[in-house]
Amino acid sequence: MTSASDLNRKLFNKDYFPQQADVLNIVLDNIAQGMVVVGPDYRTLAFNRHFEDMFQLPPGTIAVGVDFREILKKWALVTGQDRQMLDSAIQQLDKPVSFELEFPRLIKGELRWCRLIHNPLPDKGCVRTFTDITERKQAEKQLVSSLTGKTVMLKEIHHRVKNNMQVISSLKYAFPEGRKGTVRVGISKNSEGNNVLTAADNGIGFPASIDFYHTTSLGLRLVNLLTGQLRGTVELAVDGGTKVSITFPGSRSN
Repeated sequence: MTSASDLNRKLFNKDYFPQQADVLNIVLDNIAQGMVVVGPDYRTLAFNRHFEDMFQLPPGTIAVGVDFREILKKWALVTGQDRQMLDSAIQQLDKPVSFELEFPRLIKGELRWCRLIHNPLPDKGCVRTFTDITERKQAEKQLVSSLTGKTVMLKEIHHRVKNNMQVISSLKYAFPEGRKGTVRVGISKNSEGNNVLTAADNGIGFPASIDFYHTTSLGLRLVNLLTGQLRGTVELAVDGGTKVSITFPGSRSN
């Protein structure tokens, strides 16, 4: 078996590699990215098997000596790129500066993402590498989706807290004309494991003339609305003040 050190020595042994192209082919085919070298006249000077594998063009499309612009035309036809995209891809071959871009490509019906790195050669032409970044794009999409979900959850929590504060503020009317008093808010669990949110005051008491469950009062409507959102029940007690208790299912993890 040929060891790594033996192979390294053979790479520089003219008897083992009669032509320098043999060395270049081994190097190109062992690069993880797809690579292509385009000459000043747009002719394809070299490419590796990863480049062929990444784009899956019809057999014979990619070959040394073929005008790379024709390869781009075939790529645009196979992947459904429009004329504007094709013209832009051809014009970028002449760019005298290095650049990177990311673009999607359709491979056997599957959408894959690729990162292109363009490096110009001294006398025109270019060296291009292509890296499949589909997994990175999918991870980014999942991250954005996760962050979006958390944002929605935070907005919902803010909305619930705001509603709770509205409910608590609705009790302030228990102290008319500047009368001092106490409002107590707490949450506990009952014997059945359900949560019990309680808001109570020691004010003048809830008016008997008002139907707690059917009212136009914004605060009381919020109490009933919040209870429905929590899939709970609400109870009103008037005895030396007003006490509102909302019972709703507890979290399984608690």
